[in-house]
Amino acid sequence: MPPVLSSKSAVLIDGDGRIVYSENADLRLPMASTTKIMTALVALDFFDPQKIVSITPDAVGTEGSSAYLTAYEKIPLIDLLYALMLQSANDAAIAIAVAVGGDLPTFVDMMNKKASDLGLENTHFMNPHGLYEDGHYTSAYDLAVIMNSAMHNEIFAKIVSTKKYVSEPECGLKRYFTNHNRLLWRLDGCIGGKTGFTKKTGRCLVSVTDNDGLVLVAVTLSAPNDWADHEKLHAFGKSRYVKRVLAEKGQYTVDVAVENSDQKKVTLVNRDCCEIWLPAGTSFRYVYECDRFIYAPASSDKSEGKVVFLAEDNAYLADIPLYPETNVEIEVKKKKNLFKIISDFFEKILSLFRGAI
Repeated sequence: MPPVLSSKSAVLIDGDGRIVYSENADLRLPMASTTKIMTALVALDFFDPQKIVSITPDAVGTEGSSAYLTAYEKIPLIDLLYALMLQSANDAAIAIAVAVGGDLPTFVDMMNKKASDLGLENTHFMNPHGLYEDGHYTSAYDLAVIMNSAMHNEIFAKIVSTKKYVSEPECGLKRYFTNHNRLLWRLDGCIGGKTGFTKKTGRCLVSVTDNDGLVLVAVTLSAPNDWADHEKLHAFGKSRYVKRVLAEKGQYTVDVAVENSDQKKVTLVNRDCCEIWLPAGTSFRYVYECDRFIYAPASSDKSEGKVVFLAEDNAYLADIPLYPETNVEIEVKKKKNLFKIISDFFEKILSLFRGAI
């Protein structure tokens, strides 16, 4: 049974972007500090996380959650990102935006460009922190796509999975950050997320779980009981998937012709197993993708094709490489000995002589 939620809008997608559950998932709503997912993603796209940032005065004293930055402190970007994602520090958001974009409007343009690159149709940013502004909105679905994309960045994924962090810059104050995402402590498999709240937006939450390779991204917007909503969403998602074995080792073979060799054909075979999570009831098919022939020499350690697995709607699922069962050697040309060469020469002379008579 689908979960009963408190949210105005919600979505659950898997790591491949498939929608598992949705309710008003395309509704445009303000998203509070979940905005900072995009802020961090853009910063990591364009800026060295180890680079030192000098805190400008305009970042100091920003309204709302704060890391209590002071003007002209010098702090590595990575520490500001921890402040942004764990402490939800609005002053860190401004400091990051100015450092990366040069100024606030330019950075916001970069955020909107990234949203466009991701194909999002219901997202527009006005600031890097999520404090309420007209024209600053997203949808549950778009926010899930942003988070799913961000989780492919190893640095981002490490940050949002961290429960506590200590910032100790050489030219700044020592600070302690604790992750506001309670699900890291209370939800099995939780590997990240982001909280958000203002009086106008209500409670907003993004969470990610990974249970034995099954990645699920949940988003709720304007959800009074968001922690419980996310526990329900992830439980529902896990109930909808089964782990399927697509390939055992050596299960798939195909013969291909060989050129430039005494060996006329070779068998290609898979050496890897393939096991993935699929929605229950999903059927799949496979196709071989390889050339009709290969040229010698060919090594048994080099892939010469692959098996591609497709869902019933032709959506890509996975692929595994195919290797020659044996090495394929180049054709050996037989060398003639000296006696044979001389014999053939005189035979040709005699043939010419006979033809002249």
